[in-house]
Amino acid sequence: MRENNTFPFDVAAAFYVFDGDEKKKQTKNKSFSEWLKKEGFHEIHLPIEGNKIYASYYIDINTKQYTQACMDIKLSPVIGNQGIFIEDFKTIYAIFKRQNSLESDYYHDISRLKTFSEYQEDKHRRELVWEIRKRVYFDRHPSFEEWFDDVVDSVMEEDWYKENSSKADIYDALENPFINRDLRSDYDNKELPCEVAAKWWIITF
Repeated sequence: MRENNTFPFDVAAAFYVFDGDEKKKQTKNKSFSEWLKKEGFHEIHLPIEGNKIYASYYIDINTKQYTQACMDIKLSPVIGNQGIFIEDFKTIYAIFKRQNSLESDYYHDISRLKTFSEYQEDKHRRELVWEIRKRVYFDRHPSFEEWFDDVVDSVMEEDWYKENSSKADIYDALENPFINRDLRSDYDNKELPCEVAAKWWIITF
């Protein structure tokens, strides 16, 4: 159970699905709860005394739980903050069901995404590792020439440069006063050779 939950139906949010049509007429769809069960939904019976509403439910697609709606009590947060018809819900559910049947990839499997706090922790960890790498490298006090040798080696690790360039071509870039100035600035700012190599095409553009 979630802490401090003010709703008796303990889900993050649910569709509020009520029996009726656009003329606000009940369809008396007795088969809807049976259809839910066939689709794998499990009914939750809440210990509350509110007046039940015929064939109207709070339905959570994520947990596949549903509970009968009450006349006087809001049982959970409602998606869109409004109710929808049974046929509308079936259409929405068909979309979710179709998406689940697709081959899982980055775009369809939302569960692979990090929460914001996980993203922040991961970002902090990566920044810390990067700072340690810089410290270890520059604690050796490489000269500009030694640093640039490492830049050249890093650039030549790329397949495109292996096939279309040479170390001599990379060293020749130092003859350009503007490139030389930018590289010395990167050295003074303690950029790792691999960082400079990653933007080499921009530097020499």
